[in-house]
Amino acid sequence: MCIVFYTQVQPGYKLVLAANRDEYLDRPASAAHWHRFEQPEQPRDDDYVLCGRDLGSPDQGTWLGITRDLRIGILTNIRYPVTPTTTITPSRGLLLKAFLAPPPAQAPPIDDFLNSISSETYAGFNLLLFHLHKRQNGWGEDEIGYLCNQPQHTLLSLSNDNVPSRGISNSPLDAPFPKVVEGEARMTQLLADCHAQGGSEDDLVENLMSLLSPSRPIKTYTDMTHSTRIDPFLLGPNPNASPTPEVAGGRWYATRVSTVILVKDDGQVLFVERDIATLEDGVVIQGSGERKERFAAEFS
Repeated sequence: MCIVFYTQVQPGYKLVLAANRDEYLDRPASAAHWHRFEQPEQPRDDDYVLCGRDLGSPDQGTWLGITRDLRIGILTNIRYPVTPTTTITPSRGLLLKAFLAPPPAQAPPIDDFLNSISSETYAGFNLLLFHLHKRQNGWGEDEIGYLCNQPQHTLLSLSNDNVPSRGISNSPLDAPFPKVVEGEARMTQLLADCHAQGGSEDDLVENLMSLLSPSRPIKTYTDMTHSTRIDPFLLGPNPNASPTPEVAGGRWYATRVSTVILVKDDGQVLFVERDIATLEDGVVIQGSGERKERFAAEFS
């Protein structure tokens, strides 16, 4: 399970985005950092991709990231029900890696990129992509695209739709989970309150982290469709089965990190990634780490 909320109608901001990443706690991953998807990585001052990487996959893709020229992408899986397959499917993290990896001057239009994807070769996914074009004299036209491959191939342009808040989790955009519907309403209200109260940028970040925090005990799959933050529980080898307290072969699963991205009207960007739950020597502990990056958008 994962979830993302965003809006483009908040006064003073080009984009406000908040997301949770839910995953097995023992799956290796790197924290968000600057790089360019090299293997092995060789840090350079001109690295242009900011994201964590899935070290549990040989492809070392990602689930959420941003570039200096304001390409932004979020990937969520469509997991339930999981359909058994005898074929080996490509890593879905490759999709977002392929979008973010090209140098800024070589970034393809989003429509071209999404149309080039053979979505039927992948397990179920939602892919939400942005390219916000900062110019010397303001902003160009936004590119926002969405691709889903279950239950059927769906490709949409979401540019300039002016919705107050939009959310996506682990179901298709047109079949939102209850937590998405509830979260969209909460985001719209909290952003209105933040604007009316004139709070600081730090206040906005904390309010968005609170947006990502509502949870309930996970006892059934249905609970996961209502819980924005997934508290740690043991998930067994059959992902279609309901969670049980102590299941043979179970692995700890939870919301691992929460991320907030703020793009201001002047092109200044704030990226915050906060640890929510981690696993140390087989023991689940509350996360305490945080990565915070500020940068100015490059012209595109």
